Parts: sequence; C-alpha cells; structure tokens
Amino acid sequence: ILATDFSKYSEFVLKTLLNLEGIEKLTIVRVIKDRDADIENEKEASEEKLREIVKLFEDRGVKARYVIPVGDPSTEIVRVAREIDASLIAMGSRGRGLLAKLLGSVAEGVIKKIEDIPVLVIRK
Repeated sequence: ILATDFSKYSEFVLKTLLNLEGIEKLTIVRVIKDRDADIENEKEASEEKLREIVKLFEDRGVKARYVIPVGDPSTEIVRVAREIDASLIAMGSRGRGLLAKLLGSVAEGVIKKIEDIPVLVIRK
C-alpha cells in the first residue's frame, strides 16, 4: 500500500517507491476525512491525481489500483491493508507532536493499530 494525501511528504514516498525494484502490485490509498466539507468534490479531485499515479506505476510494469475510503485516515489505511492482505504499508511523515514528531500523526496511528503488517515511514 502507498498511503497518500498528496503532500510533499507523500510525494517523496511516491518517488522512492517508483525507484524500487520488485514491486509487482500496489494499492494506492487516499483517505477523505469524513469531516471534510465536500466529500464528493474531494473524491473527484483525488481521482484525477490517483489515475496519474497509477499510470506511473503501470508504465513500470506494476499492477496498480487506487481506493478512496472515507473516514479516519489511520483507521481506513489499516482496514484497506487487512482487506487486501497487504505485505507493506508505505507512507510519509510530517512529524507533529512528541511521538508524532518522529513518525507523523497518521503514521503513528497506523503503527498503533496494526502489528501484523510492516509499516515503512519515510521522512525527507
């Protein structure tokens, strides 16, 4: 799984994964927070960007797809990871509070909620 929010941190993870060898398939997850004002417009805007990301991976021979769940980002990333039996979750980190300063608040939430799937947190 590549978890993205289209931030510069997610962009760095994207570029890192594009340069890795051996990725056969990838699910890109863009969670729309359920408190976002206009969920449908946010989904539409996200789909265009996600199609571009899928194409980048497909051009490298990776079978890629995207999902756009609505809800709490860490909860939804973990749910999708379990649903598809992911072997890895890759995500960026902003680093905001104490532990979140090291990992990022969403990354911290994912790590706390999942023990059976490795989480790769990439900070620039």
